[in-house]
Amino acid sequence: MTESHNASNDNKMSDELTAKLIHFHDITQIDDLERCKTILRQHDWNIEMAVQSTFVDPVPQPSIQSQPPSAPGPSNVNIGVRRAPTPPYSLLHHQNVIPRQMIYVGGRRPQPPQGLLGWGFFLLMSPIKYTFNQVFNILKFVYRLFFPDPRERITNPLGDVQAFITEFERKFPDHPDFFQGTYGNAQAEAKAQLRFLLVYLHDFDHKDSQPFCHGTLCHPESIQYINRNMLFWACSVDKPEGYRVSKTLRNDTYPLLALVCLCQNRMTVVGRLQGKITSEELIGRLSEVVEVYEPVLVAARADKEARSQNQIIRQEQDEAYEISLQKDKEKMDKKRREEEEAQKIKESKEQIKKEKEHAKELCLQKRARCRDELPTEPEATAEDVMTFVIKLPNGCRLTRRFLSIDTVKVLHDYVYAQDNAPRRFQIFSNFPRRPLSGCCTDSFDEEDNSKNVILKDVGLNRSDTLFVQAIHDDEDDSTDESDSESDHDDSR
Repeated sequence: MTESHNASNDNKMSDELTAKLIHFHDITQIDDLERCKTILRQHDWNIEMAVQSTFVDPVPQPSIQSQPPSAPGPSNVNIGVRRAPTPPYSLLHHQNVIPRQMIYVGGRRPQPPQGLLGWGFFLLMSPIKYTFNQVFNILKFVYRLFFPDPRERITNPLGDVQAFITEFERKFPDHPDFFQGTYGNAQAEAKAQLRFLLVYLHDFDHKDSQPFCHGTLCHPESIQYINRNMLFWACSVDKPEGYRVSKTLRNDTYPLLALVCLCQNRMTVVGRLQGKITSEELIGRLSEVVEVYEPVLVAARADKEARSQNQIIRQEQDEAYEISLQKDKEKMDKKRREEEEAQKIKESKEQIKKEKEHAKELCLQKRARCRDELPTEPEATAEDVMTFVIKLPNGCRLTRRFLSIDTVKVLHDYVYAQDNAPRRFQIFSNFPRRPLSGCCTDSFDEEDNSKNVILKDVGLNRSDTLFVQAIHDDEDDSTDESDSESDHDDSR
């Protein structure tokens, strides 16, 4: 009956519950209203308990009586610690486990009412305070619907950070080294360097901000510790960039220090310090968080170094492979050029051989034609007979009778028709030694009238000795040599 009654009441969503839901949504920035409603139901619509369970890991905490006493502090400050159990090193490296925040809250705890008068005043004022807060939050919500917060419009985040740093340095000359950039730039730099990032959100209107900055954050020991161990980024919640970061961190208590580091390949808030604390407490709490999560960064640095080494090795292997490919390509190109040159030489030799064979065939045909066209040798008793002794280049001696009226072409054809005669030659007279006009093979095929001159007109006697001199050039010599080599190879 009770559950059904509560469900019916929730479904009706009175103005009071609606105001609580809107207030809880404004604090937590949870987009799903049904989830906000479920969380509030689980905590009997107690906003403080619901907010605490949302921002703090819902792990059963030991009672205050069972916790060991903390170190003695100032007599007028009651320090409270709210921290999740320290996750072990192996747990932090588990891929499916999200790292837990180590949260520390400093400042004065609210004291319970004392005596009957105190409790009576507390019970009398509680409904009034609660009603006032709800009405104020509703009015604030309605006001923001028509007049949005100007801090929601982010136009120059870098300018917001630089303006805050300038204002902060004017009030506090000694301070940790600020990161000169936006929150996103600071996260990227911390991720690249695998370092801790300490985020400070400042509220100039908060009563604890001034003493916290003067006595804690800007203390020489705090400055030395922060500069040595982490990057430091800060901004004011009055600036759009600082307001955006405060919404991202889901915080409404100032001053605030949040420690961020790389966990599971994303930047995660692993420590949170809220309220007014001393310099010793600041260093101690930050040291606790660093001690727990430093192995995560150490492992990440080792992985990064291993990836870098592997990348260097792969790069060297790729370079060696490219060099090897280049050498192989050069060898293949050289071999291809040699093969092409050898093929060209071979084709040239084959072409020369074919030309020579064709020349030989033409020579044989011409010699046969010369034999057929050669006139009959005259008798020795014939009138005007001239007898010549012809010496060939190979030492052979020929004797032939010609008529004095025969042309030099007959003499040329007779010599050319001999099998021992060279294909190209020039006939010389003995004394005086001179070439006979019209008896050169190179000019014989041309239109030369000298070949029609008769023998008695060229200055020859009836019984002269003639010499046949072969005509050679480089092509003929190389051709003859190649032919002799090929003939030699064939004989082998």
